[in-house]
Amino acid sequence: YNGLFRFDLSTKTMEFVTEFFKEDIGKSHRFYAAMQHSNSVIFAPYVSNNLMIYDTEEKKLSSIALDGFTEKCMKVTAMSVYEDKLFCFGGMDSLLAQIDLKTYQVTYQSELYEEMERIYGKSNEVSFLRDCYTIDNRVFLPSCRYNMVCEYCMSDGTYIFHTVGKKEDSFSGIVPYRDMFYLIPRQAGDLIEWNPKTGNINRISIPYKNEEIKPYSNH
Repeated sequence: YNGLFRFDLSTKTMEFVTEFFKEDIGKSHRFYAAMQHSNSVIFAPYVSNNLMIYDTEEKKLSSIALDGFTEKCMKVTAMSVYEDKLFCFGGMDSLLAQIDLKTYQVTYQSELYEEMERIYGKSNEVSFLRDCYTIDNRVFLPSCRYNMVCEYCMSDGTYIFHTVGKKEDSFSGIVPYRDMFYLIPRQAGDLIEWNPKTGNINRISIPYKNEEIKPYSNH
């Protein structure tokens, strides 16, 4: 419906907030995910050409053009914020966009994706999904393409690729618990318990009732 709605959990009622800015791309799947930062809600583009930010105090909607992303869909599939810098990780585009949330200036870099493909090979699969985990200045992104978790440092732009499990493993979600991460399989495979400090893993078999049903997130 190209609109933003508010749902009240106490009264179980919904109200219309505002309409997103119009684009010549249709109304379906304009945005992929949303995240809260300070007093704002940030919407990641799926087929939209723009990232949207809604200020809940000023009740103001802002749009930031992301012209660097050229694929038709799954443009930004993971987001994280550090010190008023928004990091947008491309899904089908091999780009990372960094947005200054004070000035809305956008910069792009592709080094992370180029290095990832150099090590693990090219793939037509989406790079990451929205289930990433942020702690302090680091964000952990499970790869949908490879048996790998990318640990990206948002304060200096450095990164580490952690190879986890077997080559045929790939992931679409990550759940932290104590010192461990639980990696959700992209395809019908094992749940992996991973210790990022030691690199040790424990495979947990999932008794799928239907092999055609494949998990894709931690929801």
